[in-house]
Amino acid sequence: MIPSVIVEPKKRYKSFTPYWRNDRILFDEFGTSVINGRFDSYRNEKIRNIALSYASFWADWRAIAKFLTEHPESQIYQLFNEYNLQLNSGVRKVIDQDKLIIVANFPQMTKRCKEHIQVNLNTLIFDPESALVGQKKTQQIIYYGMFRKDRTIYFTRYFDENIIVSTSQKNILLFKQLGVNPLFAKQFYWGKTSILERFKFSLYLEDPHTHTHYNYPANRFYEALMFGVVQLFDRNCQRTFEIAGYDISDYLVKGRTSLHRKMEEIEKDYQAHRKIQMQWKVKAKEERAEAIEQLRPIFI
Repeated sequence: MIPSVIVEPKKRYKSFTPYWRNDRILFDEFGTSVINGRFDSYRNEKIRNIALSYASFWADWRAIAKFLTEHPESQIYQLFNEYNLQLNSGVRKVIDQDKLIIVANFPQMTKRCKEHIQVNLNTLIFDPESALVGQKKTQQIIYYGMFRKDRTIYFTRYFDENIIVSTSQKNILLFKQLGVNPLFAKQFYWGKTSILERFKFSLYLEDPHTHTHYNYPANRFYEALMFGVVQLFDRNCQRTFEIAGYDISDYLVKGRTSLHRKMEEIEKDYQAHRKIQMQWKVKAKEERAEAIEQLRPIFI
């Protein structure tokens, strides 16, 4: 019997996709097979656990549902790292409620499952061995990620011509429709090194929902730690980091004027502030180890 497989909704991903990165990390950690649209070699295999890695509304959900019906003995897990996602309705129809276990960053939001396991999936991408190759910090401040409707209040509060926003071309159009005009850059591709290291600062924002519904620090928090970037946090994020156990009180901002004043203040002794935040790596490494141990029974 195969201990576990991960089913990806799409056949091809690029390295900036969080789900793709997490699936490969689980493969590296546990040797878990990753199926991305090619089910034939597994149809006649007995599989103890099947983990669905959510990533796309445009996946071939019919093929995935068919694969699940062919393995009625398997325990089904659904991996979510976004509170606003839900299982495809066609797939849910073929999964008995008492066979579905949700593994997610966020607290339980539905009773339509056998069990809900809250795990810090975001910390999986934290690699303490990532190479800081000494790239000169030639850029000031970056925000990166997709356009999120729930975050528009903060985009309008912070974005101007002094901040670089790294995102896809599709998302650039949405930001422009909002009326903000930062400097735009291509999406990051991730590896052992990253151009993120060239930035002095990154801006950390959350959805309002996350202010009151704990969802762990985002991927961006751990990525900035990996590549030696000083992070500045919108003040509404403070509760998240208090729960997580990080003291960000000296790095809170409340708007673009506050942001640039804080940057000027930190630049007077940038390396000292960078050293303070890099000490958070110790805790991040422990969080990742804890998440791996929580996931081990599923994938081994």
